[in-house]
Amino acid sequence: KMASPLVTDLCRDYVRIQQNANFNIKEKVVLYAHQTNDEKLTKSVLKQLQNWHDCSWPVIVIDSSDIDLTWPEYVTVLRKPNIGYDFGSWAVALEKFPEIFDSKKVLFANSGVIGPFWSFSNLLRDFEESNSDFWGLTDNSDIDWHIQTYWFGFSNETLSRSSLKEFWSGVRVTPTKSHVVVDYEVGLSRVIRKNKYSTRVVFPYKTVGVADGIDTGTYAWDRLLDMGLPFLKRRVLQWVRAPMIDKVRTYGNDAVDLVMEGLSEHLS
Repeated sequence: KMASPLVTDLCRDYVRIQQNANFNIKEKVVLYAHQTNDEKLTKSVLKQLQNWHDCSWPVIVIDSSDIDLTWPEYVTVLRKPNIGYDFGSWAVALEKFPEIFDSKKVLFANSGVIGPFWSFSNLLRDFEESNSDFWGLTDNSDIDWHIQTYWFGFSNETLSRSSLKEFWSGVRVTPTKSHVVVDYEVGLSRVIRKNKYSTRVVFPYKTVGVADGIDTGTYAWDRLLDMGLPFLKRRVLQWVRAPMIDKVRTYGNDAVDLVMEGLSEHLS
């Protein structure tokens, strides 16, 4: 059986980069995987980018959308074909900007969340002050223990170690999102544990009160909000709807606007 192709091989000749003039990622950088079918940037996306900018975090957007979008001038944009889901996008960015491997703090994020409903500066501070090799917002034991990958990061130049360079250079096309979860989301945490890298989870599933084998972000979304996580997963919003709208009303009209816009999105 032949292995599926590497995402970086398929994308290499089709990548276009619009680099911010003040681009400096030596100290820290956000790699933000983005894709939309709606031909616009949502308020959630713009709010996330602005929050990072306000906190002095350089952002590389890896956009897999079919059309050119108008991005804030302070971000660097890498456009690529819509291949490989988020892990494929991150792998392409790491190939195009290999200096990222040596950055002191590298945060990986994606556009699959609604929010933030309030500033996430405290979460960024938590990551910046963390001495752990691998950091994430939430974890769960579904399939196998893993840190969930809508927000996670590396410190201590852990990303430059051979085990992780090998992981990122080996991201291949997968048939479904479920394969991505098993091969890469769970797979990344298996690499972390195998190599005994230190970890920090801001909202561990046992502290949140989630049973073993249950997806934290899906089934404990309301508890996570109460504990200080300013996001909702876009896909969970599509399933739950009314209770989420009622919940975010307590955060004000802007929060409701973000949720209502999220309900109108066409998910890939």
